[in-house]
Amino acid sequence: MQLIPNYALGRCKLCRLKTILMTNLTFCLIFFAGLQVTARGLAQKVTLEEKNAKLERVLKKIENQTGYTFLFENSIIRKAAPVNVHIRGGSVEEALDQCLAGQSLVFKIFEKTVVIKEKKDAKNAIKTDASSEVQPPITIRGRVTNDKGEPVVGVSVTLKNTKTGAVTDTDGKYVITVPNNGILIFSSTGYVTKEVPVNHREAIDVQIELGLRPLNSVVVTAMGIKR
Repeated sequence: MQLIPNYALGRCKLCRLKTILMTNLTFCLIFFAGLQVTARGLAQKVTLEEKNAKLERVLKKIENQTGYTFLFENSIIRKAAPVNVHIRGGSVEEALDQCLAGQSLVFKIFEKTVVIKEKKDAKNAIKTDASSEVQPPITIRGRVTNDKGEPVVGVSVTLKNTKTGAVTDTDGKYVITVPNNGILIFSSTGYVTKEVPVNHREAIDVQIELGLRPLNSVVVTAMGIKR
């Protein structure tokens, strides 16, 4: 009868233990990955019960439930009729179909961004106008500096006629996602507000100028009052 050395038995037990640990680890990774996918899928479902609600308020709730970003002009949403929405566990498309039913608005989804525009008037749509169609949004990166080329922190960068915006960091840099035919407004206390058309550009660097001090402004200095 052949005897198996103790060290060989120990090695076998160690190999068996490693196999069990690897199997358990693989199972856990698959399990948690499945949970993440499920959670992501559930997060994009919409549940709403709204009656005669403002469209802007309903869109905000959809945005909060799904993580989608909405791009639209404030004026067209504010003049929209009140909406009735009754949906449980529905998709973003289904929720928006209910929201915009009977409205003169259309929407289009580009990945995680929803663009809403006024519906084109069929009576006047003799020619195709590309600017009136729902355009895909683009992500713009840029830098804001003063007349000395120094970065300006805290500059508000907003899409005109909307609440979509960003703020420059300590390096004067900003990132914002907007329609490619939109207009950006750069504003900051003490500086002249500047409007810049996007024109399909993905990089927009802007230089802003100091505003003129009013003639009747008063500055208190160590030597007294200076006008």
